Amino acid sequence: MIKINLIPYRAARKKENIRQQISIFVLFFIFLAMWLSYYHIHLAGEISQRNEVLKATQKNLKSYEAKVKEVDKIKSKLEVLDKKLDIMANLNKGREKPVKLLKTLTDLTVKNRMWLTSMQEAGNRISLSGIAMDNNTVAMFMSRIEKNDFFANVELSDLVQVDRKGLKLKQFNLLCTKAA
Repeated sequence: MIKINLIPYRAARKKENIRQQISIFVLFFIFLAMWLSYYHIHLAGEISQRNEVLKATQKNLKSYEAKVKEVDKIKSKLEVLDKKLDIMANLNKGREKPVKLLKTLTDLTVKNRMWLTSMQEAGNRISLSGIAMDNNTVAMFMSRIEKNDFFANVELSDLVQVDRKGLKLKQFNLLCTKAA
């Protein structure tokens, strides 16, 4: 009988299997290294792209911050101007009141029969001093003031006879309040 020795064939086949497995193992690590390299390059590209976008955004942010500072300066200037305008409006309102008061008092005086010598204003209280020809003139002046819408609560505080250049005149003091 012929005997065939299969051991070297099996050993050769085993060696071939081992070589094949080692080749697959090495190829796996080579492909893994290539894939990791590709993924690393891809991620590095994305990072650099995102960094560029970040730098551009930061640049825009700086320009916007400058604009915001400018807008804040303009707002503060507008606030100052608004305050000034309010002050001017209040001054204009306050400027007209004394003129109206004096005009009203001038209109209420009895012409050529009385003269106002002083007027003092403290809040809503007004003190008037003057000289009149007689008691009727003072009474007429008081009734005119009472009828006027600008004044309220008219009181005669003093009525004294004085001698001026040979004339006997009446010196008077009135207290009244401004109407609301």
